[in-house]
Amino acid sequence: MTGPCPSHDAPRGAATSFDLHALLLELEGIVGPRAERRGLRLALVRDTSLPGHVHADRIALRRLLLVLVGAALRLARAGAVDLRVTAGLLMLRGELAVAGLDPAALVRPAEGETEALAAELTRQLGGRLERCAGALRLELPLAEVAA
Repeated sequence: MTGPCPSHDAPRGAATSFDLHALLLELEGIVGPRAERRGLRLALVRDTSLPGHVHADRIALRRLLLVLVGAALRLARAGAVDLRVTAGLLMLRGELAVAGLDPAALVRPAEGETEALAAELTRQLGGRLERCAGALRLELPLAEVAA
């Protein structure tokens, strides 16, 4: 008997204060080796203005970034997967670009579960995910907090 896979159910975590840089390093540690095994370069570029500590649903944010970067790694044939994270007016802007891959392919219909999960997590975090100029753009409202 099969049922919904628990890993595909969007988490309902509470917003907490956490170290955003530590979360991004954790993400890099998880997906970096996967990229290397596939002969890809993973570049996580963080803007110097990125806040250190933020208040948000850490579980949902981690999951969303893993879903999007994981999809990019699955679909990339060669080259690089770049995740650029910048700050602006309490927004996290992540741009995910994959060399030689149309960003529409990152959440294409064949990746229906990925698209649904990414959309649900983005909504849960109060953000917006869109395809633009060769990349996926993720905008999330994150409140900066003192460490």
